[in-house]
Amino acid sequence: YEEKKQGTFDRLTVAPIPRWYLLAGNLLGTFIVIIFQLLLLMVGLTAIASIVEGQLTLIWGTNIIHLIMVIFALSLSVSGIGVLLAGLAKDAQQAQIFSPIVNILLAFFGGAFGIQLPDVISQFSLIYWGSDAFANLANGNTDVGLNIIVLLGLGLITFTVGSWLFSRRIEI
Repeated sequence: YEEKKQGTFDRLTVAPIPRWYLLAGNLLGTFIVIIFQLLLLMVGLTAIASIVEGQLTLIWGTNIIHLIMVIFALSLSVSGIGVLLAGLAKDAQQAQIFSPIVNILLAFFGGAFGIQLPDVISQFSLIYWGSDAFANLANGNTDVGLNIIVLLGLGLITFTVGSWLFSRRIEI
């Protein structure tokens, strides 16, 4: 929306490229930022746990391949939510209102505030699927395939719907 306000987006929309490429480019940037944020959080928490224990403590488990897959899937689903919010909001002000509301609702339903709702409700939040996958890996359980599939599916669905909504709103 800031690019649209500055006129950059209008110049991009007249270029001979599909509109969803523009959103995909923004998604890629967001996706990379989210991966780095998750990695920094994980390294920081591992460092704190290691300092408390007095030795290297891998609180996320030792299965690095599954851990990378969960980080990738979670980052994609969070990025997809961002594209969906961009598609729903009519301007930057609406996006600034929608984003915290959606984030708080997802966190609440996913159990991030210490209140665990019944699974049938919690499973509508990507927070549930991500935290469940990390908890499984931390406990040595590598059965996170369903979590990864759900997170990737949520990312794909929200990106597709958000792209469609945003493309409909663009006027050339």
